[in-house]
Amino acid sequence: MVTEGQLFNICVAITSPPPQLFLWPLNSSFLIQLTIVPLTAGVRDIGKDNASLAIVGPFNDARRFYCLQLTAVADRVLQGTRSLNLTASLYGVAQPLLTISPNTTTVTIIDSTQIVIGFTQTQYTVTRKDSYVTFNVSILGGATIQGASVGVMFSTGDGTALAGADYDARTQLLVFNNTVTQLPIVVTIKDDEGLNSLITLNPHQTNVTIKDDHVLVIGFDPVVYSANVNGDSVAITVKVLQGSLAVPVSIRVFTENGTATSGSDYVATSQSVVFDSSSTNHTVTIQLINKLVSDASKVFSVGLSVETPEAKGRVTLSPSVANVTIVNTNVAVIGFVAGVYSVRKSEGSVSMMVGLLQGQLGAPVTVTFSTYSGTATAGLDFTQTTLPLVFNNTVTQLPIIVTIKDDGLFKYTDVYFGASLTLQSARGFEHLITLNPHQTNVTIKDDHVLVIGFDPVVYSANVNGDSVAITVKVLQGSLAVPVSIRVFTEDGTATSGSDYVATSQSVVFDSSSTNHTVTIQLINKLVSDASKVFSVGLSVETPEAKGRVTLSPSVANVTIVNTNVAVIGFVAGVYSVRKSEGSVSMMVGLLQGQLGAPVTVTFSTYSGTATAGELPGFDPSGYCALQRRQGERCDHQDDGVFKYTDVYFGASLTLQSARGFEHLITLNPHQTNVTIKDDHGNAWSVRKRSSHYSEGVTGKSCSTCEYRVFTEDGTATSGSDYVATSQSVVFDSSSTNHTVTIQLINKLVSDASKMFSVGLSVETPEAKGRVTLSPSVANVTIVNTNGVYSVRKSEGSVSMMVGLLQGQLGAPVTVTFSTYSGTATAGQDFTQTTLPLVFNNTVTQLPIIVTIKDDGVFKYTDVYFGASLTLQSARGFEHLITLNPHQTNVTIKDDHGNAWSVRNGSANVNGDSVAITVKVLQGSLALPVSIRVFTENGTATSGSDYVATSQSVVFDSSSTNHTVTIQLINKLVSDASKMFSVGLSVETPEAKGRVTLSPSVANVTVQGVLQNIEVNDSMIADPLFTVPLNVHSELFPALSLCYEIHGQPRQYYNLVSDTCTSVNARYNASLNGVGVNIIDDITVRAVDRAGQCVDIEVDVDCGVSVGGSRVQIYSLNEVYVRTYGNSSVRISVPNCNHQQLVMWILCQVRPIEDPITGKKFSAKMQKFVVTRGLSLGENSHGIIGRFVTYYHSLVASFLFPLQHSSGEYRLR
Repeated sequence: MVTEGQLFNICVAITSPPPQLFLWPLNSSFLIQLTIVPLTAGVRDIGKDNASLAIVGPFNDARRFYCLQLTAVADRVLQGTRSLNLTASLYGVAQPLLTISPNTTTVTIIDSTQIVIGFTQTQYTVTRKDSYVTFNVSILGGATIQGASVGVMFSTGDGTALAGADYDARTQLLVFNNTVTQLPIVVTIKDDEGLNSLITLNPHQTNVTIKDDHVLVIGFDPVVYSANVNGDSVAITVKVLQGSLAVPVSIRVFTENGTATSGSDYVATSQSVVFDSSSTNHTVTIQLINKLVSDASKVFSVGLSVETPEAKGRVTLSPSVANVTIVNTNVAVIGFVAGVYSVRKSEGSVSMMVGLLQGQLGAPVTVTFSTYSGTATAGLDFTQTTLPLVFNNTVTQLPIIVTIKDDGLFKYTDVYFGASLTLQSARGFEHLITLNPHQTNVTIKDDHVLVIGFDPVVYSANVNGDSVAITVKVLQGSLAVPVSIRVFTEDGTATSGSDYVATSQSVVFDSSSTNHTVTIQLINKLVSDASKVFSVGLSVETPEAKGRVTLSPSVANVTIVNTNVAVIGFVAGVYSVRKSEGSVSMMVGLLQGQLGAPVTVTFSTYSGTATAGELPGFDPSGYCALQRRQGERCDHQDDGVFKYTDVYFGASLTLQSARGFEHLITLNPHQTNVTIKDDHGNAWSVRKRSSHYSEGVTGKSCSTCEYRVFTEDGTATSGSDYVATSQSVVFDSSSTNHTVTIQLINKLVSDASKMFSVGLSVETPEAKGRVTLSPSVANVTIVNTNGVYSVRKSEGSVSMMVGLLQGQLGAPVTVTFSTYSGTATAGQDFTQTTLPLVFNNTVTQLPIIVTIKDDGVFKYTDVYFGASLTLQSARGFEHLITLNPHQTNVTIKDDHGNAWSVRNGSANVNGDSVAITVKVLQGSLALPVSIRVFTENGTATSGSDYVATSQSVVFDSSSTNHTVTIQLINKLVSDASKMFSVGLSVETPEAKGRVTLSPSVANVTVQGVLQNIEVNDSMIADPLFTVPLNVHSELFPALSLCYEIHGQPRQYYNLVSDTCTSVNARYNASLNGVGVNIIDDITVRAVDRAGQCVDIEVDVDCGVSVGGSRVQIYSLNEVYVRTYGNSSVRISVPNCNHQQLVMWILCQVRPIEDPITGKKFSAKMQKFVVTRGLSLGENSHGIIGRFVTYYHSLVASFLFPLQHSSGEYRLR
C-alpha cells in the first residue's frame, strides 16, 4: 500500500532451488518482464498505461535478486483509493525449467489529493421583500475529480435571524463530480409587513469594514521525495498553489529529523523564501551525507511556516510538510576470507575466517555459518557446527573453529566437507548484503605414514640363467586398506626385449600381505658383451594412495653377467689397388659370434716392398672402430713417376678395447698384404686471392709443363678499369705455385663495383688433354671506394661541396653539377638538380643543396643516386682543367621508425583461450615485415596451463593489427592465478635493427577459479546423462516431462550419436540385490582428423584405455584425453560441425536407497556431461537435461529424437 507521490520497490528474486542453482543451459542467464494491468483501464497510476513496464535481469548464478524502483503518480486528480496488478513473465527464449511463482502482485494506491469546495461569496445581503436568497457552492481549487463523486452537506443555522420566523431552515446534500463543479441552494426569506410601523431606525447610520477574504495557499508540490544516498542533494519545490499576491510574503522552509538524522544523514536547512507577483515557485536544495555504509533507507521531513507578521493567519500552508526518503544503495560483501581450507587429521581442528570483504555496515548483520557433509561425514570425520555470526561497524572478521576427528588409521584418501553462509537478518537492508564466497570446502588430509620399498636393492644374475627374483616389502607402517603397487622395469645398459623381458605388474599390500616377490625373465642372445644393468622401479597405482605412500628405496639395480665369445679378423687374405684410385678398401669383420656392445680394434700398416712414408700422403697407421662388419680405407697418392713395377705393404689388427669384455674377443686372421699397381694422373687449379692469383697443381707434374694465364672483360673493361694480362707460367717438381699480378686503374670517380675474369690454358703440347684445369676461371671484383655522401630521409636535403682541390685559377672556370638516378629515382626520392658552378681565384669552394623527398613510409632499405661534374668553359685553358673525382654517390638512409607492441591480457581458466593483440604503434609500411610472436613460461607452464605458441604475423600497409589466440588448459583444479609471457622478435632480415619492438613483452594472467562440474544426486530417480545446450524451445515442445533410462545389466546403450561421434554407456541395473539405475562403464568412439577410428573406454574408477592401451594423457590428430586422478576424465574429439566435442566423465561414490525397503548403501557410478560442440543434425540424437547438486528435486529432461529400440523408458 503506497500514497500518491511515494517511491516504492518491486523486487524479483530466485527463491528455489537454493544457492547451488545450476542453470540450463550451462552458465546462461534469463530476463523477467514486468507488465502493469490497472483494474480500471487507462488509469495512469505508476507513470504507464496498460503496457510493459520493464525488463528485469539478467538472473544467473551470480545475480539472484533485482529491484525495480517505481513512484506512484501524484496527478492532482481525485480518484480515491484504487489498486493495480503487476504481472511477471519470462522475457525472450523460453526456459522449460523455470517457474515464476507468485507471478502477480497487487499495489494499492491511496489518493492524497486535496480539493477546496466552498461558497462563491463569503457574505450575502437580502431584503425581506426579495423573498429568497440564492447561495452558490463551487469547487474553488486543488485537484480535479475523476471516476468518483464528492458529497458536501449544506445546512442553515440561526444567527439574529430565526428559522421559521425570518427564513425557512434548509438542509441539502450537494454532490460534485468531474462535470458538476458548482451548485445553487435557494433559501426562502419571510416578510412580516405588520412590523414596519413599529420599527424605528436608530442609529440609522453605520460603517462597513471590507475584509480581504481572498484565499492564498502555499505548499509543497510534490510532497513526497526520494533521493539516492549516492547523490549529493535533493531539491524541494515550494509554490503558490492557489491565489495571487499583491504584496510579498516570506515563508520559512526548515528540516526536521525522522529516522534520518541531520549532521549524520543530511545537512539541516532553515531558510526563507519570498513569494510575490513575479516569484510564485521556489526550489530549496538540501545536501545529503553518504557515509558509504550499507543501511536501511531513512526519512526526514521538511516543514513550512509564515514569517511575514501581517500574513500570519491569512496564508494557508497546505501541504505544509514534505517527506524525503534517503535510499541507501551501498553494497556490503561478507564471505569466507579463503576460498578453500586444508587440515591434517593430526591437527585436530581447522580455523576458518569469515569477514566483511567489501563496504561498511551501518547496523548489525547476522549470518549463519553451518557445515555439511561432502566425502567427509559429519560426526565421523568432523563435528557438525552451526553458529550465528554478527558483524557491525567494529566487528568485521570472526573466526570459526571446527573439530576434526581422527581414528588413527592410514587410509590414504583425503576427504572434504563443506561450509556455507546464510543471511539471517540485516535490519531492513538485506538486499544490500551479498554473501560471496558463500561456500567453501575443507580438505582433511590423512597424514599417517606408510613406507614400501625394495629389500635388497642390488641383484646379480648370469646371462645363462633364466630369471632373477626381486623382493618388495612394507618397511614402515601398517595398512587398514589395501594398496596396489606397480613393479616395472626400466632400461639401463641392458635393454628390454633384447637382454630381459620387460615387466610391469601389480602387487597388492594389505594387513595380511606385506611382502612380495617379482620374477623377471632374462634373454641370452649368445653375443659377446660387457655385463649390463637394468633397474626395477615402483609406483603407486591406487589413485587415492598417490602422494601418500612413500616408496623408498624405490629403485633396485640388476646386473646381467655375459660369458659369450666372439672372433674378429680380415675378411680377405690379400688386397690389390691401382695408384690412380688413391685408396684401397679393406674389410675387417666379425667372423664368429655376436657383439652386444662396440669393440675397438687398431688397424696398422707396415712396409713391405712399398715403403711407409716414401709415397706422399701414405698413412702408415690406420684406425678402425668396428661394430659387426665395417670397411677401412687406407689412403695413398701417386708420385707421378712411371715405374712399371708393383709393390706391396702389410696391415695388422690389435685389440684396443671392448668395454669390459676384452677376454671374450679373439683376432683371427690378424694380418694381410696390399699390392699397389702403378698408373698416372695430374690436375691443376687457379684460386682467387684478392687482386693477385695463385695457380697450383693438385697432382704431381710430369716434368716441365707450361700454362697461360689471361684476363677477359666483364663489367670492368681492360684499359679503363684494369691492365690486360696474358702471360705464361711453368710448373715442375720444384715449382708448384705461381702468383700473377694484374694492375688496376683508378679513374678517381665514384662508381658501382665492376668485375673481370682470369682464365687458364695449357701451352705444353704433350700436356694438352692430360692436364685437368679446374677451376679454370677466377672472377675479380673491383670495389669503388671514391668519395660518397650519406643522408637520412628525415633530414630533407643533403649538402655537397665542390672545390678547387689543386692549383690556382687565373680566370673564371664554369663547371656543370648534375644529379642522376641510381637505385634512388629522380622525382620520387630526390629532386633532379643541374647547376652551373663558377670558380675563380677567390671562389674556390661552392656548396650544392639537393632536396631529399620523403614519402613517410618505412621501407627498411637504403637507396642511392649519383652526381657528376662536367667542364663548361675555362676561357681557352680547358686542357689544363682536370675534374677528379668528377662523380660521387649519395646514399639515402631510411630512418623511419616503426614500433610494434603486444598488450597484456587476463583470462579466466574457464575460458578456452586468450586473444593477444599486436599492432603498429608508430609509422607506416611500404614493404611487408614479418614478426614472430612466441610464448614463454612464467608461473604458468606450457603443456600444463596453456598451449605453447610460436607463429609469424606479417604487417604491411593494409594489415597493421593482428590477433594471436593462445589456447588455455583447464585442469579443473583449485589453484592460484598463474602468469606466462608473450614476446616479439623481428624475422625479416632487412628489418632487423630498424624496427623497434616496444613493448615487446606482454604478460598474461590465467585467473584460477574453483570449477565444479555437478550433476544430479537424486537417489533412485537418477537422470543419467546431460548435454547442456542452448537450443530453441521449438525442438522440445514437451518441456514438463522427465525420461529415465533403465538398462539391462552389463549391456551397452547408446546415449549420444552424430555423424562423427557416438557414446555408449553400460548399465549396472542390480547392485547388492537392489534395483538401481547407474552407469559403470562408458565408451566413446570418434573419428580423428586423420580419418582413423579411435575407441576410448572409461571404467567406473576413471581408468582410461585408448585402443586397448591404458593411458593417463593421450593427444593425437586432435583427439585429446586427460585423467584427473580417479575423479574425472576430459575427452575432446573432432566433430561434424567443425568444433571440438568436449565431454566429461565423472566417477563418484553416491548414496543409493532401495525405493521399497528404504535400505541405504553407497555405490560407485559414472556421470556423463557434454559441455560443448554436439552437432544437432538429422543423424544426431541424445538426452538433454540439467542436474542440480545438493538439491533433491526432479528436473525436466527430454530426448531428441527418441531412437532407442531397447531398454525401458519410464515416464514419471
